[in-house]
Amino acid sequence: MKFSKLFRERESIILLTFMVTFFIAMIYPTFISTHVMYIPNFVTAWDFLGVDLYDAIIIVKNKSGSYSPLSDYLFLVISKLPHKVTYRLFLLFSLSSITIICFYLLPRISSNYSLNISLIFFILLVSSYGFMFELERGQWNIITFLFIYLSLLFFKRNNVFFSILFITIAIQLKIYPAIFIIMFYKSNLSVKENILFILKLGIINLLLLFSRGWNHFLWYINEIFIYSNDPFCWAGNHSISSFASELSKKSIYLPFLPYVLFILYIICLSIISYLSYKKRMPFYNKYMFFMLTIGSLIIPSVSHDYKLPALGIATLYFLSNTESVFNIKKGFIYLLLLFTIFLTFYSYTNYIGRFNLLILKNKFLLIYFSGIVNTFLCFDEYYNIKKTNYCPNELRNDVS
Repeated sequence: MKFSKLFRERESIILLTFMVTFFIAMIYPTFISTHVMYIPNFVTAWDFLGVDLYDAIIIVKNKSGSYSPLSDYLFLVISKLPHKVTYRLFLLFSLSSITIICFYLLPRISSNYSLNISLIFFILLVSSYGFMFELERGQWNIITFLFIYLSLLFFKRNNVFFSILFITIAIQLKIYPAIFIIMFYKSNLSVKENILFILKLGIINLLLLFSRGWNHFLWYINEIFIYSNDPFCWAGNHSISSFASELSKKSIYLPFLPYVLFILYIICLSIISYLSYKKRMPFYNKYMFFMLTIGSLIIPSVSHDYKLPALGIATLYFLSNTESVFNIKKGFIYLLLLFTIFLTFYSYTNYIGRFNLLILKNKFLLIYFSGIVNTFLCFDEYYNIKKTNYCPNELRNDVS
């Protein structure tokens, strides 16, 4: 293969970036930087599997905390089962969810889907630190994202009822999918029609929070503010607030840093929204969906690394809507994007010795930087469309 061709094909770039990041994040700390083989644990394991799931059920049963009404009903039902059975059911659902997304949903919502690329990403995702963390804690983020992708599938098929149903389930399971409401903006409708539709969707989800009464609603909102104001900050929390807190402990105190980082993210999201609107691209285009996924990872104050597989899946969606061959300049940019993403597949415990850096131990900057690269690619795509008057299939409204 010619060297120039290496940076023009998606498969070659994926393979190259994985091999480089695998050496940096696995081979070097395990075999080179130490005198004995060092195999770190992904996370500090608890005394039993599924501790987050167990705690959620206990909290709901004892009424000592609050989740959304839908989550409360779910946990009350499954509380009748032994924890071991419940955990294994969630384990099965999580494995099924990531399989369905990669091999059933993505082929139906993508314009340049490749089974080979999906196989590569599937293997990397199920063996990644974030997914192992998800399974160990008994979390349900991948299940939540299954409903987000199902909602996108039905939205592209103009099935409004099921699209609203699935995104509503996702929002009720975890509050952060609310950011994906933006993807329902239709460029072929007026601004007023779009705003009305998004408001209706927001009102439906708000009303569902009242399904267990006013007191429960106030309790739920209060719990959200408590977690927002006092998040559990550590290397495995990749939220803006946690990163700023960890940085302050290691260097100078920067009280305005969280606000600056949040505003910069909003600027990037606004740029992609504006460019999508100007070229009448659907708001579920690969740039927007990738940026919304990043927002769902970094904006909530409690955003632990078990949510990282969502970024890997969004990258697969991004590549599945990217032409298989492109010029060398864009190939280098894609190389940089994938290099950043693949570094998030490894645990914070891998980075020791010379690699003991906050930039690698905490995934925030890697996630944030990938969003900046994504914005640059969208900007470049927009002016390429403007210059050539050619819009790739994956950016058109008529993709189905």
